[in-house]
Amino acid sequence: MRGEAAVPLAVDLTVHGPIMTRAGQTTSVDWMGNVASPDLASMFAVYHATTFAQFKAALATWHAPTENFVYADGAPGGL
Repeated sequence: MRGEAAVPLAVDLTVHGPIMTRAGQTTSVDWMGNVASPDLASMFAVYHATTFAQFKAALATWHAPTENFVYADGAPGGL
């Protein structure tokens, strides 16, 4: 609590992330958002895409946690 002395916390780590136990179940957890990736460049490319092919190519390098992406344009003939 605020104002009280710090309490040390030992966290066991694996190559898959820290180990957590909750409700009697133990598992290791990981978040892909912590891994270096070209996601900023991917979003920049998405922003500048003018065709579906460019949009799809821009997202080919997306590595962060799952996101929903939507594409729409006014090109005749659709996709």
